[in-house]
Amino acid sequence: MKVKRLTAMFLMFSLVFMLIGCGSEQTPSSEGNNTPDRDSESNVLDSEAQNIPVEEAKILPDLPERDFGGHEFIIITRDYTANLDLPQEIGAEEETGASINDAIYRRNKKIEEQFNVTVKEILHDGDMAASVNREIMTGDNSYELITGHLNALGIMAQRGNLLDLKKVNYLDLGRPWYDQNAAADLSIGNRLFFAIGELQVSNKDGTWSVLFNKKLFADLGFEDPYVLAREGKWTMDKMFEFATEGTRDLNGDGAMGEEDQWGMLGETFNIWALMNGSGTRLVQKDENDLPFYSGYTQRDIDIFEKGAAYLSDKSKSLLPSFRPTEPKFIEVMFQTGRVLFYFTSMSRVTHR
Repeated sequence: MKVKRLTAMFLMFSLVFMLIGCGSEQTPSSEGNNTPDRDSESNVLDSEAQNIPVEEAKILPDLPERDFGGHEFIIITRDYTANLDLPQEIGAEEETGASINDAIYRRNKKIEEQFNVTVKEILHDGDMAASVNREIMTGDNSYELITGHLNALGIMAQRGNLLDLKKVNYLDLGRPWYDQNAAADLSIGNRLFFAIGELQVSNKDGTWSVLFNKKLFADLGFEDPYVLAREGKWTMDKMFEFATEGTRDLNGDGAMGEEDQWGMLGETFNIWALMNGSGTRLVQKDENDLPFYSGYTQRDIDIFEKGAAYLSDKSKSLLPSFRPTEPKFIEVMFQTGRVLFYFTSMSRVTHR
């Protein structure tokens, strides 16, 4: 039985690309060049000919006109209805007035009308890698596109379940709606089995950030962190300095508790975000685009020790273990103005 491989792609218009790349059963060019000649047929509007300022020029995909006869294009994605920390990315039954939902609905409708397809979303809650592998091995090609966690996608790639995106017709990975840094890091041996781009909301939600309370900053007379950042003076040391000064035993009982003011709110694994933000790279690529472990430098060790020491200091950093049965309590403390810095992902901003 012929095993049909699935493609994992994450970008606006990925649905269209896959319909052409897989649905039409085209094979990659033997010369390895699967994209049209964009020198002769550019999809970037000629701003001079159109008298449009350069900044208003639009970049559009180079795709031929196709009618897929009502083909049902099925996408498997993580069940955001079972896990409210996951965002809605693929399907929307109707416009509800919610910005993201309505944008998804209009995007899907535009693709459905342009290519005569139906976009269908399958929500999956569980071991996606095992489910995908089982269906492929039994020849049940139930879906054509996967959006999932990188851990699961890595397993699928190792098992040979995914296509090399660089060989998919009409798929130009150099387009600006792809995350080029992610593509460079995720490729192995000049092959790329999954990508990140504008289709996704989860990659934005997963971006680690440091929130700060502007009122507390003003009350404490601290320098504006935005100004410090623009001047190249925003450092880990400066953040910890502000956090220490912002920590106050408000009730005077000699112990830090829920009635006091904290400088730092987060979790102990925030240290990895600090290290990544400081430029730590434990894995590098060789000349063949193969990853290898490059090890720690003394600078990496210094960053880790300094960050871990501060984030694990229970007199300075408020962690979920402070009230383990009510982990969301720490978020309430930030919302009510009792925390200076909140180390978290953007999902806490958009979903709370």
